[in-house]
Amino acid sequence: GTKIVLVIERDDRVDDRAEEVEAGIAMIYFEVAMHDIGLPGHWKTDDLSDADKYQIPENHFIGGYYTF
Repeated sequence: GTKIVLVIERDDRVDDRAEEVEAGIAMIYFEVAMHDIGLPGHWKTDDLSDADKYQIPENHFIGGYYTF
């Protein structure tokens, strides 16, 4: 399976909950676009344990993985 990783930059001016909401909004738009071009899939947000292998910068976090 193919996986696309959503990486969000942390902003000290925005609280963590707001950043999570913004990630969710991005996920919705992305999923709709993928479905529209014929690449349906789904988001996984429950198991992000392999985040270390992606070398995400310290001031970023993984919002989820889109798999299809």
